[in-house]
Amino acid sequence: MKSAKSKNGKRIYFICLVATMAAMVVVLENFLSINIDVNLKITLHGLPLLVVGILYGPIFGLITGLVAGVIAQLTSKYGVDITSVFWVLAYLAWGYVSGLLFKVFKKMKVMPRYVLSILGASVSATLLNTFAMLISTVLIKNSGYTFASIMVNLPIRLLNMVLSLIPYVLICRIVCERIKIYLEE
Repeated sequence: MKSAKSKNGKRIYFICLVATMAAMVVVLENFLSINIDVNLKITLHGLPLLVVGILYGPIFGLITGLVAGVIAQLTSKYGVDITSVFWVLAYLAWGYVSGLLFKVFKKMKVMPRYVLSILGASVSATLLNTFAMLISTVLIKNSGYTFASIMVNLPIRLLNMVLSLIPYVLICRIVCERIKIYLEE
């Protein structure tokens, strides 16, 4: 009987974790982001997905990314459209790639492990968002994107990604270390 309660307790814990982190993604995305233009945004919305991926692995990162991506699309000012599935892919990458790379680099020192895991997730998410923008230009008339504007802004978006790596790594490491201490108690 004890193991059944323990299993249910773990399920409830992970459901709450996924829901909480997905909600944090949506709040960071919708209320704490700075939109420079349609092609560039300054945000830390990937942070909760990185934390889940790094602490609990790629599968929980993927699940949390899926939930966060769907909710973000449903609450977006652009709404749900034919390209929504492509926009969700970046959320999946934040959680899955960070968790996968953190496992792959497990023999590395702590800080390079965080940097490479978060860099891999950031590159993946940026490329997938660029792909979603390109798909939008093809599938939606007057999407707000043009091939030229996407390509012109890509170097700026990549620079933004590199500069965002610093707060992502520092905050993610602190949050993950604090959560690990809490979980060990």
